[in-house]
Amino acid sequence: DPEEAAKLSALGYLGSVSPAESGPLPDPKDRIHEIDAMVAAMRFINGGQEEKGLAAFRDIVAKNPGLADAWNQLAITLEKMGRLEESVAAYKKAIEQTPALAGEFALALGSVLLKLEDYDGAEAHARLAESSNPAGTNLLLSRIALARGDLSGAERRAQSAMEDPYERRRAKIVLAQVFVRQGRLQDAMSMLDEVAREAEQNQLGPVEMLEFTRGDALARMDRPEESIAAFQREIQHFPRHRQAYANLVLVHLLTGDRAEAEATFERMVRANPEKRSYLFAATTLDELDQPQLAASWRRRAARVE
Repeated sequence: DPEEAAKLSALGYLGSVSPAESGPLPDPKDRIHEIDAMVAAMRFINGGQEEKGLAAFRDIVAKNPGLADAWNQLAITLEKMGRLEESVAAYKKAIEQTPALAGEFALALGSVLLKLEDYDGAEAHARLAESSNPAGTNLLLSRIALARGDLSGAERRAQSAMEDPYERRRAKIVLAQVFVRQGRLQDAMSMLDEVAREAEQNQLGPVEMLEFTRGDALARMDRPEESIAAFQREIQHFPRHRQAYANLVLVHLLTGDRAEAEATFERMVRANPEKRSYLFAATTLDELDQPQLAASWRRRAARVE
């Protein structure tokens, strides 16, 4: 609709679609083999051969740039591998090729931009989905507000997202994070227990951010051993969650276990072997008043391509 088109134009998307790209689409019979190619690429990725999967998806989009599903899967895979800037580029390409599906692609892109701390970009893309997915928009906006320290905005948006059954579980976790920041620790623990029960009843498996938020609450309740166990569970299930390692390092330092604190960041860079992880460790150690350790991590970062 005109409002969505205006938002896309403001972000520079509609002007990037050439007349040739907006003409007749290919005959599906001539491109059916590309579905087999996508299935084969996913087999590589699911089998732990991400680089082969990425190469296969890049070949697919080179041959058929209008195949938005391939761009989307390429972006998802790059994000999981920690290659966030490349993931952003792939999501943007998906939006350029298929503006009609911009809302869903934009939410995924906004989440990556949030990880890159581009809050303005994340918010602008979240708003592309306001009409097509209001609950998803509210959830992402609540996470952005939380990252900015706007607790009242985060709480309001999370409460709105909770009205949608599909987003309710993730919205509750954001709300629990708000409660932790507000010092409402028992409220946070009750909310997390509720999510854990629902996940177990519905056999959903591990829920991202649940144990991280529990660990944060327990640390503030001066229950370090339980906090350490919670952060370790988060890392076990979601090893690419760098902030969980950072919080665990903090608890180890507070309890005087410097060796385990150093070992925790070593585990983090093994699970996330990109330069950003080394710099993240250095920045975190600076904030924790560990300048010598921070300098060591910066030297190591300089040696990483």
